[in-house]
Amino acid sequence: MVDPVLAQESGQQVAQAPAARPQLFTTFFYTRLITNTISVFALVMFVYLPIHRKKDYFFTFIILNFLVFIITFLINKTSAFSGIGTAFGLLAFFSLLRLRTDTISMKDMTYLFVVLTIGLVNATMSGPFYELITLDVVIVGITFGLDKEWLSKSIHMRELQVDSLDNIMPQQTDRLIADLRVRTGLEIQRIHVQSVDLVKKRAVLQVYYY
Repeated sequence: MVDPVLAQESGQQVAQAPAARPQLFTTFFYTRLITNTISVFALVMFVYLPIHRKKDYFFTFIILNFLVFIITFLINKTSAFSGIGTAFGLLAFFSLLRLRTDTISMKDMTYLFVVLTIGLVNATMSGPFYELITLDVVIVGITFGLDKEWLSKSIHMRELQVDSLDNIMPQQTDRLIADLRVRTGLEIQRIHVQSVDLVKKRAVLQVYYY
């Protein structure tokens, strides 16, 4: 066997041993996978489904999260591309899937971004493990608090047609709101008169309520 030092001094070339392929499926990988899975299941099972009671996107949320986590982790581990740039590229790519499918609501689209973000965070974030868990808990907690309207109230709008022009004048707005609250049971905050039909004596109102 040729001594590398002597070979270098004599001008001989020493064959370089091929670089060892990085081991992918390690304890680190399984820990991140379990953390990611628990986080996304907590989001879907204990936040999305109880509030919205829709199972249509359960499969989509879980599988997309899993695929983003796996692909991003493998790319980041093997250094095939620049890690963080590829992660955001994947986020943009998967978000474009909605253009090839049926239109979904803005809130469902937001949940789609949340599950993709959870996958990206768990696959790429470095640092102490407790920081990763804390970030997952914060993401799920803020999503739950906002969607449950604990942190902020969402105001809704509905159009109503009234068959009377009583109390339709601007100075009678408070009386009209009180009357509509009794008749509809809604916590109406304000109204906007959209149109008035003087012939048929009816009006179309936009009511805003919590």
